[in-house]
Amino acid sequence: MTNLQYLDYLEDKRKSFLNRFFPDGTLMEQFNSSNLSNKFVPYFRENYRIQVQDKFGDKHSGYVGITTGWKPVFILVYNKRCYGSSILLSDEDIIIKAYKGQYV
Repeated sequence: MTNLQYLDYLEDKRKSFLNRFFPDGTLMEQFNSSNLSNKFVPYFRENYRIQVQDKFGDKHSGYVGITTGWKPVFILVYNKRCYGSSILLSDEDIIIKAYKGQYV
């Protein structure tokens, strides 16, 4: 995903959130994308499976997804059938390797 596509995606998410929860235009600045780490943008929606090491030294692998709501964050989804994950991706996580396809 290019940066322009990513920015368009964020703008669509912001508009969707505001139209759903604040249709009268109040609280326009509630949507906040500050928790989205830029190093995961190239792997978001691009069918890349990545392996990351968290701040505790544990290794996890999966696809990069995103949460919904007013303050989204990237998540590591184990496989494409999953709807969510408990692994939140941040700047503290280290990308060990990325593989386009099914297995890391």
